[in-house]
Amino acid sequence: MRRKLLSIVIILSVLGFVACQNIDFKKVNPLNLVKGEEKPDIKAIELEKLDTKMTQAVVTVFMSQMGKLKSLPYVKVNSRALVNIDKQIDSSVFAPGFIMIKDYIENSDGTIALDLLTGYFDRIGRRDMRITHMVYRTGNPDKKEATAIEKWILRNKGGMFKNNKAHKKMLADFQREKGLKPDGVFGKGSARKLSKEFSMIHIQKLESMTFYPEKPNHLIYLVPFKTVTQNPGKFSHGFDSLPNVAKHGITTDKFKELAKPGEKFVLFVCFTDRIKPVAPIQVGFSKSGQGWSKKMSPKYYAVPGTWPVIAQMFSIDESLDTSEVYVNIFMKGKYTYKCIGNHRIKTCEGPQCEGSGFND
Repeated sequence: MRRKLLSIVIILSVLGFVACQNIDFKKVNPLNLVKGEEKPDIKAIELEKLDTKMTQAVVTVFMSQMGKLKSLPYVKVNSRALVNIDKQIDSSVFAPGFIMIKDYIENSDGTIALDLLTGYFDRIGRRDMRITHMVYRTGNPDKKEATAIEKWILRNKGGMFKNNKAHKKMLADFQREKGLKPDGVFGKGSARKLSKEFSMIHIQKLESMTFYPEKPNHLIYLVPFKTVTQNPGKFSHGFDSLPNVAKHGITTDKFKELAKPGEKFVLFVCFTDRIKPVAPIQVGFSKSGQGWSKKMSPKYYAVPGTWPVIAQMFSIDESLDTSEVYVNIFMKGKYTYKCIGNHRIKTCEGPQCEGSGFND
């Protein structure tokens, strides 16, 4: 019981710093984690299933990436520690969404080496993923450290403990176990007992870098060229223009209706994952999936630190059979281009497709 209560406190300590309170974590990320990116050497983990020491280590990583490491009283950074955090997460926009453990090694010198992948989501589904390597050791807090943890718990208790039956019962059981009055009301006595359950995390090395998936997730939309030219400013601001792009995006049935010789359209490819800035992307249209087209778009490069949106104009000519039109997206790897997305434009079933991106 005390383990579960402690885990809740630790987890809520990181969520309490997230300003985007309206994110539905289960909707944005159902915790089966990185779609298309699960690998045999990476294990998907839910925070609630970790032991408390591991939970503290994971939350330490999350908080370091959001620039909040100093707010955790149970974390100490060695004066000679190597700390390198690539681009701080904007916690007013992005919320922690998932954790994947790659390696956990207990070294002979008592330190622990932890390699993991963390992911953050914003309200529109963009992901910001980081790969992290941390070397640390754990220990019991001394009297001064325990006092600091106790004060921290009391200071944040409003966000850590919910006024519901489940939390009250859990707290009452903890109080009973510790010889306190089991009234389910959190106060100084409970905070003092709970603070003694924490371990100290002593960091020796912490490196966190942006993770670029091999097949980045993306959405595609088709908008008539005439619609875009009527008010180009509404469509030229990347993800800020997504509401207008989605509003005017046509279904595949509508595309077939409009796809007459000479008609022009704009394809919008909205990447919800970061793209490596040095990796060129090209888009083509053909009669088959994954095929390199005769007419390919220019090479596009992502601006560092952004989620790119490609707007590519195309027209209907003799090279396109409107009953079988594929959008093929290629990204160059180390040596060659690979197809990272192919989408057959076909009849969209159901009213939910109106004005939405379609992604086969």
